[in-house]
Formats: sequence, structure tokens, C-alpha cells
Amino acid sequence: MPFNSKLFGYDRGQVDAAIAKLTADAMESAHNAERLTAELERQRQAADELRHDHEQLSHALVSAHKAATEIREAADVNAKEIVSEARQRADAMLREAEQALKGIERQIDALVKQRRDAEEAYASFVNSIVRAFENRRATDNPSLTAIP
Repeated sequence: MPFNSKLFGYDRGQVDAAIAKLTADAMESAHNAERLTAELERQRQAADELRHDHEQLSHALVSAHKAATEIREAADVNAKEIVSEARQRADAMLREAEQALKGIERQIDALVKQRRDAEEAYASFVNSIVRAFENRRATDNPSLTAIP
């Protein structure tokens, strides 16, 4: 910024105007610096909050993953126990059914034997009645022949 020279130095008005302009520029620069410093601080705080949130989310995700793994493992153990108990109950039911079947088969065999015995007794009874009738007929009327 060149100043016009005068008789005993520089033009005072120009110097005062230059100083006023430099002062205004310095004040504006200081104000901008303060504003930028404040903005920088806000951005740093926001970044710190984001870092903190990120850490919390990371911990939450790790905890959730760990909990999910534990739940899955517990569910697997529980499922294996349920399947084992179901197999044991099924085996016990099968043994009971086999025993019941054997008992029923014995009862059927006994009933078949009783039926055969009853049929034999009935046939024997019928044969004895037929013989008795034949004997009576032969005694009452010897001329009649026996019933085949």
C-alpha cells in the first residue's frame, strides 16, 4: 500500500485509512478465527461423540453376538436333551407295546386252545348223544339201522 508523500512525511488521511482498514481486517480475521475455532471444537466434540457411539455400538454388537451364541448353544443342548428324552420314552413305549402284544398273543393262543377244547368237547358230546340215540333205537327197534 503506497502512500502519497507530503511535506513532512506521508499523507496522514491515507495512513489513518490504511490503519483503520488493517484494524478492521485484523478484527474480522480474529472474529473468523474465533468462529472457526468454535466450529472446530464443535466438530471435535461431534467426532468424539461419534467415536463414543461407535464404541458403544461395537460393544453392543459383540455382546449381542455373544448372547446369540450362548442362546444357540443352550438351545442345541436343550434340543438334544428333548430328543434324548423322547427317544427314551419311545423306547419304553415300544417295550411296553411289545410286552402287551406278547400278552395279547398269549391270550389269543389260550382262547384258540379253549375254542379247540370246546369244539372237541362239543363233538364228543354230540357223538355220545348220537351213540346214545343209536343205542336206544337199537334197543327199542332192532330192525332199524344205525345213522351213519
